[in-house]
Amino acid sequence: MNNVVDEKSNVLQAEVTATQGNNEQQVEVVENKDSDIPLKPIVLPDDVRSKVEGILKALEILKVDIEKKKETAQLSGDLLNTKVERLVESGQLKIDDKEVKRSVESVTKYVALLDRLIQEILGEQQYFMFLLSSPPAKEFESSEQENHFYSLVEVKIKQVRSYMRRIKKDLDVSYSRYSHGFDMQMKQMSYLEHVVTMRAAHAAKTENKPVKSAMAE
Repeated sequence: MNNVVDEKSNVLQAEVTATQGNNEQQVEVVENKDSDIPLKPIVLPDDVRSKVEGILKALEILKVDIEKKKETAQLSGDLLNTKVERLVESGQLKIDDKEVKRSVESVTKYVALLDRLIQEILGEQQYFMFLLSSPPAKEFESSEQENHFYSLVEVKIKQVRSYMRRIKKDLDVSYSRYSHGFDMQMKQMSYLEHVVTMRAAHAAKTENKPVKSAMAE
């Protein structure tokens, strides 16, 4: 599971970095080439507003999905740690501390990455909610300037939709592999718990068994 999580984490990390780069380029275009474009709340045309509302809904759906995955990963990691601690406390088995540490670090790394994706989505949501802010609105100096601004908004929407598709695809694959790896570890823990239980039962049975006297023989 460690290799799977690390591999997919790198892919998702690249997606986050790429998106941040796109955002920086978009800001640079506005600041350097169109510094006169107002950055105060404006009144969007109905068609543009509809697109902004649509991307906001899509971002929220993706955010909720990632939050659920994050919560499940955290709970899974906690459950695994609890089982390991119980096995150690039993004194019946020797647990590889290095392997346990690697598992914990993998879960922590995966959860941290999901959290970063959530923060990235929140940033995108704030941008689009800003565009839907209520008046007062600032007038554009020309219709060309106004249309150019709206075209930039639509380009931004397309970029975010593309980003979301890639992230969702990678998340589906990485989480599927993560879940499979976790299920395998849980099966291993369940087997070890069964071994400990059987050993304890055998020990208790042996202690209660009558001892034959040598004299009787």
